[in-house]
Amino acid sequence: AANQRGDYAAARSFFLAAGRMSGKAVAQISAANMALKSGRVREALMEYEVLLRRRDLEPAHRAAIEAKVALAAPGKGSRLAGAAPRLPPKLPRPPALPTVPVGGPAASLGLSLVAKYANHDASGGLVLDKRVVVVRVTAKDAAGSPAQPVGVRLLLEYEDGSPLLPEAAASALVGTCQTVVHKGGPADLRLRLTAMSSSHSRRRFRFALLGQPAPAEGAGSAPLLRATSEPFAMVHHNGFSSAGGSDSQQRALAAKGRAGGRAFAQQYRQAERLPEPPALERRRYFPASSIVAATATAEGAEGGARLTKSAIRLCDRLAALVAQQLAQRSLLAAQRRAAQSRGAGAAAEGAQLAPSDKLAAACEA
Repeated sequence: AANQRGDYAAARSFFLAAGRMSGKAVAQISAANMALKSGRVREALMEYEVLLRRRDLEPAHRAAIEAKVALAAPGKGSRLAGAAPRLPPKLPRPPALPTVPVGGPAASLGLSLVAKYANHDASGGLVLDKRVVVVRVTAKDAAGSPAQPVGVRLLLEYEDGSPLLPEAAASALVGTCQTVVHKGGPADLRLRLTAMSSSHSRRRFRFALLGQPAPAEGAGSAPLLRATSEPFAMVHHNGFSSAGGSDSQQRALAAKGRAGGRAFAQQYRQAERLPEPPALERRRYFPASSIVAATATAEGAEGGARLTKSAIRLCDRLAALVAQQLAQRSLLAAQRRAAQSRGAGAAAEGAQLAPSDKLAAACEA
């Protein structure tokens, strides 16, 4: 930490203490490096010379020390330790970047989405997942030239423009949601979304970008600028792997995985599904007196309002449906228990067979 903040003297004292306690060459090399950084070249070269005499010095450390000695004192080793340190040659100055002419105040904002793992649903709609999304922002003036700096803020809203609930909007976006667009942009906002469409009644979202340009001289407050992105749905994972592969390969793997998952789910439902229950054809399944007694309250018993005939018929049909579903579920549970008991009985019978009987049973199978 002391080395990182430029306090080479404190860093050297720590490395010297570590070298005295451990006797390792690594700590002594670091202490000599701190002396060289702080300008104590002669002292650093003397410590390098002592280190080069160690027989347990690793070849990599020896090569590094020799490179330090050659950089600090031109010549042969420490005999020229008093010479001035040789500085590395100056690098050529990079060419100046072309200046971008800046026009007037921002009159329009633009944004585009950069999502490596984006996907599209069956209707062609954009689908994003919880991984990082980059929102690229630009600003133009009235003439279409790069605009003056403008501060922008990114929000998440529903596809129809209605805002999210305050408790959901507070944690919907994680990352950089505010920035200043200089020289027209682009400016990138890196963020992740935590709001899932499954938790918002399958609704789709979109980004809303708000900007407030600086007012012109002698004019009032500038109008608020607004731009929106294309709508998208949010899922937990799009099926693309971050391990690599081209986009076409990733999309093919995702489609294959979705098809395999749907096939497995269909087979599971068919295996666990009971035959469709028969339709309710009887006019009445329960006596009217039983329905009235089951739905009566204390006030009804004292002469309050009673059920009409249509209400009794509706209650009778609902009770019949509930009883039918309960019977179906009880039958499914009984079938599962029977299958489990048959499997346990077969395992117990196989355990009681003699080795010769097991071999014969295996041959028959």
